[in-house]
Amino acid sequence: AEEPPLADPGYYLSNYCPKLQGIDNLSSDNSEAKKVQDVISDFVINDDKISGGTGFDRHPHKDMEIITYVRKGAITHKDSMDNEGITKAGDVQVMSAGFGIFHSEYNFEKEDTILYQIWIKPNKFGIQPRWDAKEFPKQYAKNSLYLLVSGRVEDADKDVLFINQDAAIYAGKIKTGDKIIQPIKYQGYILVSQGKIL
Repeated sequence: AEEPPLADPGYYLSNYCPKLQGIDNLSSDNSEAKKVQDVISDFVINDDKISGGTGFDRHPHKDMEIITYVRKGAITHKDSMDNEGITKAGDVQVMSAGFGIFHSEYNFEKEDTILYQIWIKPNKFGIQPRWDAKEFPKQYAKNSLYLLVSGRVEDADKDVLFINQDAAIYAGKIKTGDKIIQPIKYQGYILVSQGKIL
């Protein structure tokens, strides 16, 4: 099948480049800018909508852990390591860019695909690139969220996707009125895709 047209380049530039390259433009003598740079240089989160029949043509990445959580629709991944797969709503894919990898991502669906793409600086550089994907439970979370991705030593025996960083990503749907208690190791960052939390 012929690849769909490249997604709007303006969209790509406005949603990816400023967040990743903008830190280079921060003044080094500005203490507030330095605080922002310290946070942004460790991770970036994009909340993306990719129209049906569009996507991102083959492009390179290096030394970055890229986690994609599909919220609606599906995304098709293909890379220079001969990995290929479709990640559907509620599921996750992880790419360790390592010493360098080329990949493309397309939405071959008729509907829009909505996803979070999380970029985390790895704790190991120049490693062998890899890609993996996994399906996760779709039922409501009880007591705590589902662990999806982790590079922490204590999670090595768990059936989750691996990243090269001492970090973990949890997700889950919470039924209205339910309460969960989520233990965290260091700091936490919460994304609410629908509804609100108190």
